[in-house]
Amino acid sequence: MCLLFHALALPENQSELLGGTLQPKLEPLPQHPKIKAYFNYNQADVYTDPYRQIERYGNDLEKQIIAQINLAQQLIDIAV
Repeated sequence: MCLLFHALALPENQSELLGGTLQPKLEPLPQHPKIKAYFNYNQADVYTDPYRQIERYGNDLEKQIIAQINLAQQLIDIAV
């Protein structure tokens, strides 16, 4: 499986800037079953930043990386 990660710089208090509780703005795009793309500003997903405890748009990249490391049997390909 191939994982793609994309990172953008964002304001630290994004949930406060956007009015508190966030809801996804978009429907997720279809993905190939063997290639998963994750983005830190994905408007189709919302998560709580584990370090600053703020809600923000995006995929929880750290969670995805750790999950794939735990599943790996030989190697992990990551494109940044």
